[in-house]
Amino acid sequence: FGSTKRVGKSFSVFKLHVQKEEFDISLPVRNKKDEPYLGIREALRRRDLTINAMAYDPLTKRLFDPFHGKRDLKEGILRATDPETFVEDPLRVFRVAQFAARLSFTIDDSLKKLCRDISLSHVSAERLSTEFHKMWLKSPKPSIGLKAMRELKLFSRLFPRWKNGSEKEVCDAVDRVVPVLMDKPYKLALFWVAALHKTPSADAEEVLTRLKIFSIENVNVKRIILFALQCHNRLHSRCTDTDLRRLSEEGSLLFLFTVFEILHNQKPQDLIDRAKQLHIYSKSLPILLQGRDLLPLGIKGKEIGTKLAELRRLQVEGLITNREKALSWIKRDLT
Repeated sequence: FGSTKRVGKSFSVFKLHVQKEEFDISLPVRNKKDEPYLGIREALRRRDLTINAMAYDPLTKRLFDPFHGKRDLKEGILRATDPETFVEDPLRVFRVAQFAARLSFTIDDSLKKLCRDISLSHVSAERLSTEFHKMWLKSPKPSIGLKAMRELKLFSRLFPRWKNGSEKEVCDAVDRVVPVLMDKPYKLALFWVAALHKTPSADAEEVLTRLKIFSIENVNVKRIILFALQCHNRLHSRCTDTDLRRLSEEGSLLFLFTVFEILHNQKPQDLIDRAKQLHIYSKSLPILLQGRDLLPLGIKGKEIGTKLAELRRLQVEGLITNREKALSWIKRDLT
């Protein structure tokens, strides 16, 4: 049908590429041994949820549904296919919360109990963060997932210092991220800022480290998240132009303004207008001089760094605004 590539060590699947479409083909296994001929009922029994335990034969157009997944799909219920096989992969506990958010489904009471009793000590950070990001990017209302995490006692067991992840203020902020248009790394950063903004910075950093969230698509997402968590409260009506320039030295004002809008449900329009007038809305101040500009003036070694740092401070304070003034200040300082 098309080209294939096998991926994944523990639970491998074949990526099947047919024209512009990609399909995940998983072979049924028992105890992680390759046994692809289990029979269709046994293969489906090993699926996590009944809504995922259906199979369709595109050649005969026949639906196999021995565990009534179609019924649960129609009724909007998440139910374990088989309690004995469900516990084989503890990540399934988080997948329940993720599917609850993505589909706005309710969780069956027996499945809730099952999830609360499963040990989560062996869930890898990488797989867990992947499920988080699916919940953020694919849910029309991610707050449902946060509330499900509370019900399944995921916060207390996995993130004991993230104690307010399902508070109303946090849930409202997370849902406001959904319609924001940003590239994937920055969109994910926004979700994490919204989800962690009521958590102390040190605890928030521990959560990100626990999930091994550092860089995504070559963007240092962790740094962006921590910058926003630490600085968003510095945006207020009393901000001076120098305050805004200082903030722009630490990170993107555009991102910070977006965070403000998400957390407060209103645009900081006055600050946005002033940032645009100062030409720092989407970038920091331009570099006026570099080391090579100071060498002809006889400035060498560590003194170059000292002079450039002092020049940057004056530029941030609005006292030097262009290259000519910068050179004049350097020359005057030498005499």
